[in-house]
Amino acid sequence: MTQKKIFLTSAIAMGFVAPAFAEPTNTGTFPSNGLMQADYTYTNAATADNMDSVYEGTVNAVAQYEAIDYILDAGKYLPKDSDIQTTCPAGYFCAGGETFQYNETDDQGLTSCPTNYTTDGGASAQNQCYQTCSASCTQPTAPAHSKDVTYGTETASGRTYYGSTCDAVAPTCSISFDCVNGYHKVSGGILYPLSDLASVTGVNMSVAQQLFPGKTTVTEVEIKAVLTPQLVSMFINNYEQILSKKGITHDQYIQTQVINILNVIVNARAGMESIGISGDKLTETGTDYGYSRLDGSEGSQETNFGLTQGSGEWETDFSYGIIKGQALCATNRTTGYNEIGIPEGTEGQYCWCKMTGYTPNGSSTMQNLSSSWVFNYWFDDADACSYECAYICALDLRENDYFRGAMFVGLGVTATAAPAVCEANTITINWFNADEEDISANNAGTTTYGSDVRTPVKAETIKGKTFKGWKFSKPEQTTTGGSN
Repeated sequence: MTQKKIFLTSAIAMGFVAPAFAEPTNTGTFPSNGLMQADYTYTNAATADNMDSVYEGTVNAVAQYEAIDYILDAGKYLPKDSDIQTTCPAGYFCAGGETFQYNETDDQGLTSCPTNYTTDGGASAQNQCYQTCSASCTQPTAPAHSKDVTYGTETASGRTYYGSTCDAVAPTCSISFDCVNGYHKVSGGILYPLSDLASVTGVNMSVAQQLFPGKTTVTEVEIKAVLTPQLVSMFINNYEQILSKKGITHDQYIQTQVINILNVIVNARAGMESIGISGDKLTETGTDYGYSRLDGSEGSQETNFGLTQGSGEWETDFSYGIIKGQALCATNRTTGYNEIGIPEGTEGQYCWCKMTGYTPNGSSTMQNLSSSWVFNYWFDDADACSYECAYICALDLRENDYFRGAMFVGLGVTATAAPAVCEANTITINWFNADEEDISANNAGTTTYGSDVRTPVKAETIKGKTFKGWKFSKPEQTTTGGSN
């Protein structure tokens, strides 16, 4: 591209102006200056008041041409036969800041990447040139009591940018194994943050770190191995009647409760993260809420929140955005509060809630959600439920951590499971006295067996049972010394 500048080289008589004339043309490359076009006709611009006659004549005009300078932006170049700077192509980088002029035959402002390097296009520096690379997987430590261990050969792709190292993150190799005699393979379950375990159980974090040295996450198997009533302040004094039921020990009950709560926490976080909310926001209290009563009477801030009167819709504001949901008064409930289930009917006394949408903070677009229904509250009658249910849904999502956790668990996203482990074989032994009366409640019900045969030490006999190659037979004569 060139710039054309036209200069008049002949003097023009006073009272006359140069006429409009066609721009000089040239079919070749414009010279830098000096193109002459002669004999353009002009006429006078005088009037009868100051001139007695009209003069006519000719004038010579000289057109001078100067090239335009183009200063390129970073990541741009000037293609040949063009005056428009363009995005730097793949395999090159374009530093920008350089000055170029129109060129019919050559691209300008771009530099090739080093051999075997390329770019995605739009690169502005050599260190944006890259080679593809890969990282081999890291073999995890084989579980205790495992045998015949084999590992996969997975890799992860990445890039080596010029002057740097491969950025591929090595994955963890898959693992296959069997367990030694006396153990069997079980899923490792979910990886639970140690801080959550400490919070749920009431154990001081320093104590938790002593129980699980060097760990930031623990598995269900690891928790059950050390979790005892003596280490738990949250449950120890509250469930004596439940724990007195036959077959349920303090250890078993507490372990179940702790694991259930941990499952809610980690799966709720996974649900939040699946829609773009940071998992550390799970315990954050909402800032505002609105609702539309199911009975059609006026609800809170229906207009401000854009809720339809009588619909049972509700919304709760958080720092990260707005959660919208639906209330329902069903004729059934779950066994406990804050539990996922399937409501039945529409004119009952049992309040259920679900999430239907999420609008991120700063966005005007709502993401559709389809969470499971969560049972929330039991009202005295259907009228009370239709009046209060939407309000309870919005308020509890704002203020109740357990309810909020159940709602996000209702999105159906599960946390990443831990690898499988080898767990010791156990056998539940039914103890009988000489009269064939089950006296298991008076004796330890579970015995762990390793690779060695163990002889029961109880005074009573053991009813015959086979487990993974072990056979326990009732003796012909009962042992003595035990008490019924």
